[in-house]
Amino acid sequence: MPGFIRLLVIALCLLGRAALAEEMAIRPVTEMEASKRPQFKTAEWKLETGIDGYHQGKKDQGDAAYAHLDGNFQLNLAPWLRLVGRPRVDFYSARVQERFDSDEYQNRVRLLDGYIAVNPFAPVELRAGFINQGYWDQYLLVSNRRAFPGAQEIVGWTGVDLHGEVTAEQVVPTSYSVDDEREDKERLPTLQIQAVKFSGTAFSVFEWKAMAGHYAWTNPPNKVAFESAQWGNSVEGEVAPGATFKFGFDGWMAGGELCYCASQGPVKWIGEFQRLHNSRAGSGYGDAQLLGIGPRISFGQKTLDLRYRRMFLEKDATISVYTKSGLGGTNRESDSIEASLHFKDYKFAMFGRWLGSTVIRDNDIQAPHNTYVLGVETDYAPF
Repeated sequence: MPGFIRLLVIALCLLGRAALAEEMAIRPVTEMEASKRPQFKTAEWKLETGIDGYHQGKKDQGDAAYAHLDGNFQLNLAPWLRLVGRPRVDFYSARVQERFDSDEYQNRVRLLDGYIAVNPFAPVELRAGFINQGYWDQYLLVSNRRAFPGAQEIVGWTGVDLHGEVTAEQVVPTSYSVDDEREDKERLPTLQIQAVKFSGTAFSVFEWKAMAGHYAWTNPPNKVAFESAQWGNSVEGEVAPGATFKFGFDGWMAGGELCYCASQGPVKWIGEFQRLHNSRAGSGYGDAQLLGIGPRISFGQKTLDLRYRRMFLEKDATISVYTKSGLGGTNRESDSIEASLHFKDYKFAMFGRWLGSTVIRDNDIQAPHNTYVLGVETDYAPF
């Protein structure tokens, strides 16, 4: 009998544990418990593929088939803390004829963005990590595909028809080449930007955005100066060790976009503007400007976007190796045409771009430069 009782007690204990385990398994997680777990607010991907090429005079040429695979992740660790990552994988199959070293068509894995963001209180966000320079919408100054390590501080506010941000940034410009051609240990290079950005609507038919600010490149490495001479900058020195820029880089920038976006009718008109001025450069060497205009036409589930741009970028408005590669460097004036057709119902777009530029100040290195891109790009899709 005692043995039977012991078995009965053990059986009841096992049943109790099973019942408790089942209850815990089916018990819904409370809102408080769920909020304490890290959660992916965003986890998505997109694919772009096409052909890309450039031609400079009779000596430089590159043509490639390419594919870009992009990811976009945002992980909320706490209500005031999040991680953001935008990795990209680049694939190229190319034929290149270049007089100088080029990393234009390199297979690589890189980050377009990758930082930790802290919100100590409501209007303030502090970022540290790889900061994407597309935030500024100033690709005459720096390519929107560049991500530099450093910090960014943002104070933002939103009204009824207006959003504003005051931003400061301190980053270390980096490149894909190794800084092994120098005379001695060099000082840390930096890019510092302080700017205000606004966006909003007006009179129910206009959408607009504008920005203005200050930029300064400091302590650029010898090798960056040497490579920038091949892309338009004024540089002193015939070899990389000891090469220096003739002028410093400290100036102001401004830009904006205006859309006539009346709700009635299929056509919207868009105008855009960018302006740079390097206060350290000589007269005729430190200015840059872009003007663009074009329609955005909607018909059914399709949107056709056409844009014409006219721009000039004088020799020393910015550091040429950090500008958008399709521009062909500084010391150029150019015309470009861009078109895209977005199929909203199928979630992809077809696009094409062409840019043709001439040299502002003649030299022995630069020549007329043309670039083209034809491709297909998917919308972002969740994993």
